[in-house]
Order: sequence, then C-alpha cells, then structure tokens
Amino acid sequence: MKIVRERLIDKKIAVLGTGYVGLSTGVCLSQIGHQVTCIDIIRYAGSIDEAIFEADAVFIVTGWNEIKGLDVVKMVEKMKEPIIFDGRNCLSEEKIRACSSVEYYPIGKPPIII
Repeated sequence: MKIVRERLIDKKIAVLGTGYVGLSTGVCLSQIGHQVTCIDIIRYAGSIDEAIFEADAVFIVTGWNEIKGLDVVKMVEKMKEPIIFDGRNCLSEEKIRACSSVEYYPIGKPPIII
C-alpha cells in the first residue's frame, strides 16, 4: 500500500485481530521496521486500549462487534498519530467525521482525512 510506505516509517502500529490476515499483517509490518502490537479477542478485556495507546496507526483486520462498537473519538484521542486502516469497514463514516483529526482509509471507499 502506497500510503503505508510513504506515511508510516519506523512507527508504533496496533493490529486489531490476529487471525491469519492480522498476524500476517503484523509480521510484515514488523519486518519493515515498525514496532507492532497485535491483539486478539482472547485478550480483549482492557487490551484494545493498551494496543492503541500512543499508536501511530491502527490496522483493523477483523469484523468483531467489539471493534464496530468502539468509541472512535476516544480511540483517536489515545493515538499518537491517528491513522486508521480499516480492512473490514467496521467504522462508520459518521463516527470518523466526529473526530477532530484523523486519517481513515477504508477498503473500497474514499479515504476521510480530517
């Protein structure tokens, strides 16, 4: 992804969902020099906040209801640099537009940059 190569250099990345795609994404990002924290539903209680705290970017690679129900404004406030790649289109445009500053890249839809 061009945006990943150009915007994310030596960053702290949170990957939400570590099934095959999430784990592969985490490994690839780690191999190109990022500090990667992966989280799966097994560690959900309290751990999504830990994963996103001061993250430069979040990759959503799971369609969990827990992700769809996130308070995106609060999530973005905890991030160092609010860049979100939503591989499952879990977050609504309404939730994204409620943020004061965010770069949001959904799959198959135009990005939202505020």
